[in-house]
Amino acid sequence: MASSAKSIRPESASRVLLAHFEAVVGSLAPPGVRVCVGLSGGLDSVVLLDLFCRLRNERGWRIEALHVHHGLSPNADRWVAFCQRLGRRRKVPVQVVRVDLSALAHLGLEAAARERRYEAYAQSGAGCVALAHHADDQAETVLLQLLRGSGVAGLAAMPLARPLVRPLVRPLAAPMTQPLSTDDGPDLGPDVGPPPGLTDGTAQMLIRPLLGCRRAIIAAYARSRRLAWIEDESNQDVSRVRNALRHDILPRLARIQPAVIENINRSARHLGSALMVLDEAARIDLAMAADTSAWPGVPSAGIVPALDCNALRVMGEARAIRAIGAWLGVHGIQAPSTARFRQIWRQATTARPDAQVAIAIGGAVLRRYRGALHLEHRCDDGGASGAQSEPVIWDGRSEWRLEALAGVVRFVPTLGAGLAERGLRHPGRLSAIARPAERFRRTGDSHHRSLKVLFQEAGIPAWARARLPCLAIDGVLAWVAGLGVASQFAAGASEPGLVPHWHPDRPPGPP
Repeated sequence: MASSAKSIRPESASRVLLAHFEAVVGSLAPPGVRVCVGLSGGLDSVVLLDLFCRLRNERGWRIEALHVHHGLSPNADRWVAFCQRLGRRRKVPVQVVRVDLSALAHLGLEAAARERRYEAYAQSGAGCVALAHHADDQAETVLLQLLRGSGVAGLAAMPLARPLVRPLVRPLAAPMTQPLSTDDGPDLGPDVGPPPGLTDGTAQMLIRPLLGCRRAIIAAYARSRRLAWIEDESNQDVSRVRNALRHDILPRLARIQPAVIENINRSARHLGSALMVLDEAARIDLAMAADTSAWPGVPSAGIVPALDCNALRVMGEARAIRAIGAWLGVHGIQAPSTARFRQIWRQATTARPDAQVAIAIGGAVLRRYRGALHLEHRCDDGGASGAQSEPVIWDGRSEWRLEALAGVVRFVPTLGAGLAERGLRHPGRLSAIARPAERFRRTGDSHHRSLKVLFQEAGIPAWARARLPCLAIDGVLAWVAGLGVASQFAAGASEPGLVPHWHPDRPPGPP
């Protein structure tokens, strides 16, 4: 909001802030959506809850609140009691989630608490989770990121809205920061449209409706509405970097440039717009570097299974790093440090052809194989074991889930292709088995060959082979994902058949 926020009269604050909130939230929280307000009990979250309650009947919102009990303050139980009383007065259900930070101690106290909060928000199940971050918070975040040496993504800081939970495998998407006006007039808040994936109900969204508002006008609104809130004593601890920025550095900067908060926020929005352009360029480069020959016969759910190392070399380091970052993103891997990115690029593009490139990153391993960079997912998350150990009998359904391999075999009826239906008429004949040592003669081949040789010819790396299903009829190998159907079980011309298609939950990984 305008730089004159400090001088606004309390009697005007309610009207001004409500009008701003109405203008912004209309594109963020569609009518009838279930909204969960992150409620700490502090000034900002109390104001945000009040604003939502003022409009809930008009918009048909189902409002609830969530308070995260970190157990860090001796007053934490008092904060819980305050939030519960506030919820009863407003007829808003308040859920209290107690979190344990010990398992995340390596992240540091503040980062661990933030991680647990966002986990709790994601588990709320609400269509929108609303947080009360405002323009002063944004300016502090930009300065924090600057002190950390962050790049464009970090300096773009907090987006107005974004998907709350990023799926393990997802399409590359531009950040939710919206391009805004670049004039030098008063900043009256963002002019936004509905973020992708929000109004169609396809994603649980995190929204920050007050991101364009100054702390001063929020405080004036609270006074005008006679709201009560609690003060977190830790906010005065200037040994914490954010508090030092808030109480010391930013006031000094304001004496040099009174519009420092507004200008830092404007810069963050410029960087957000630049980030959109960079992400779009990375998307184009990712398509250019995609190795379309990887994983033949194994669908990849629309994601890029491998990158061509020569294409990465031709792009140069800066562009290639952006493309690799986009690739890791669609595979659900968090971006590493710049130094790590440079190591990946050098290893992928300059290592000797016979070098065994293996780089651990984010619970996975990057491997170079036949001139392509592959992502090998680990299976240490309690999920699939990665190998079929005991035979599993087909239940006759068109979609057959194999839990051990974390994927689905889909059977498509056709004529003259796939497994002949005559071999599948009797229940119990078709089963999924462990990869056998026997030789295999595919449809169209003149003789039997070992699976190892066939996998090598198909370009399927050794670490991925154990995660590809093998189907047998009466115990005899009949189909292998990525290789095809055994000739003796293939449907003849114009004969009814079932074509198996393997759809892994994520790209093939190691056992």
